[in-house]
Amino acid sequence: MTEEGNDLRADVLDAIVERGIRVCPTVSPHWRTLPTVFGAERAERLFGQVRTMTERGVRFIAGTDAGVQRAGFDGPRQRLTFFERIGMPAPRVLDMATTEAGDALGAGGRAGLLAPGRPADLIAVSGDPRAGLEALTDLRFDMSRGELIPPQRAV
Repeated sequence: MTEEGNDLRADVLDAIVERGIRVCPTVSPHWRTLPTVFGAERAERLFGQVRTMTERGVRFIAGTDAGVQRAGFDGPRQRLTFFERIGMPAPRVLDMATTEAGDALGAGGRAGLLAPGRPADLIAVSGDPRAGLEALTDLRFDMSRGELIPPQRAV
């Protein structure tokens, strides 16, 4: 970030890709309002920078700024649709939010993948999110460590 906005330096981007550093762009659940808040040109420049990073092979993980001013813990499904908007295929977004995030946190053997011996942390949705992330908006149930979370607590 600079005084003029966001800057994407090629040398830094090259080092990130070369070293396999994961990047968490901390997308707001209200990302669709960025053109109104920042102006269409600045918002599209920001979207384009993330698109460039995607095309260059940056390994993204999903995350938030939750806990800081005006950044809540809600809206993970809305945040993920940002990546689909910039052209990232839905299966890659799902990997970014599950296996990539688990690996980046050092929990790859315990989190991010549904498999025998791992905690059953999952959601069920109507539709196939690999075909389009909008399917994530129709949550059918939420499970944490094999226990169903009551609907009023599901996020």
